[in-house]
Amino acid sequence: MRLIVCISLVVLASVVISEPLLINYQGRLTDASGNAVPDANYMLAFGLFRDSTGGTALWTEVHSAVHTSGGMFTVRLGSVNPYNLDLFDSGALFLQVQIGTEAPVIPRTRLTTAPVSAVARRLYGDIQTGDGFLNVAKGGTKMIELTSGTGAASRASMVMFNPQPEPPGSDPLIQMSADVGGTAGLWLYNPMLTVPFDEKVFEVTNNPTGGASMVMFNPQPEPPGSDPLIQMKTGADGSAGLRLFNPMTATPYDQKVFELVNNSSGGAAMHFLSNGTEFMGVDPSPWHPGGDLTMRDAAGSQTIILSSAGSLSIGTSSTANILTVRQYSSTDPIADAWTTYSSRRWKTNIETINDPLSKVVALRGVTFDWKETGKHDFGLIAEEVAEVVPEVVAYDDNGIDAKSVDYARLTALLIEAVKEQQKTIADMKSEIDKLKAHPVGQPAATAQQ
Repeated sequence: MRLIVCISLVVLASVVISEPLLINYQGRLTDASGNAVPDANYMLAFGLFRDSTGGTALWTEVHSAVHTSGGMFTVRLGSVNPYNLDLFDSGALFLQVQIGTEAPVIPRTRLTTAPVSAVARRLYGDIQTGDGFLNVAKGGTKMIELTSGTGAASRASMVMFNPQPEPPGSDPLIQMSADVGGTAGLWLYNPMLTVPFDEKVFEVTNNPTGGASMVMFNPQPEPPGSDPLIQMKTGADGSAGLRLFNPMTATPYDQKVFELVNNSSGGAAMHFLSNGTEFMGVDPSPWHPGGDLTMRDAAGSQTIILSSAGSLSIGTSSTANILTVRQYSSTDPIADAWTTYSSRRWKTNIETINDPLSKVVALRGVTFDWKETGKHDFGLIAEEVAEVVPEVVAYDDNGIDAKSVDYARLTALLIEAVKEQQKTIADMKSEIDKLKAHPVGQPAATAQQ
């Protein structure tokens, strides 16, 4: 049985990024009595594991002819099978060594300096450090700048610069900063500017007293770059909102065209606006917890409501019915056609209307003036119709007050009434024809003898 004593384990860091990272491993090979093995070439196998015992090898490499001198040998791990630097990103690493076909040497050796050096090697470029700052440059041009500030007078920031020659490399592209007042921000600058200036195109801020905000700015010269186009904001009172500002204005102003708001006391809503006036939106509903889709006129009055319960209201705020059209409208609704479900497939207990003519006779057609508009009209009185044919009358939610009449359904009643009346007319005509054939007082004709 042979033993290996690890003499040293050193990372050989290359200055050329394309060269693999090597770990210089030096050891002494002895027999069970501690004597150096004869000078010769030996096969050594190496593996990296996350655990000190067991587990699956993350990387393996075999050196088929490692020469020993007085038991001493040196190998460069990674020279046969380069390993991925991701091995050093997380967790401990243990090196396992095996001599020829013998069992692996125990215990495994834990790597310490190798992971640190490997991770440090990932940061490539000219690194400039000082009191409170760290810069990464390429070819003398600063690419990344980290500053800690003084803590009391200046803010900390991390800035990524534009590597292109135009605009100059000193113009920032991305900046993250924390101010002494407790605010924090993320700025994305426009990389396409032809002349250097400090107009922000994106900003994320957080203030302990004023809430947080994310703003996208217009990089065009008109309107000025300082005018926001898109803003997401939370207020100190718990409110939150998303605002889209009009990018087509010739002069800067703060009129929203779209907003998402959420207030701790008022619920969430989505609004479309013009010149600051809401014309359409989805608002918390006083009738249904799911919210309604609404449209408003210039005065802010609701004109169309599509409720979460599936009802549609036009010109009215009432959503009690599946479809409600505003009463006293100045214009009449018009359509090509309107049909009603009427197939026998959906009906049962079908019977002909009984005594339809007497029902029609009991109805009263009236003329009247509407109270709201003063418009003269004619029709029926719902309460009177309910006493004769209640099937065509609709009621308020209280089930007591009649509110409307389904005039179309009265057609079936009128059809049967006309048929009953026509039968009466036919019977009377038959009697009249008989009287005409046999006048009263005139003997009936007798057969000739």
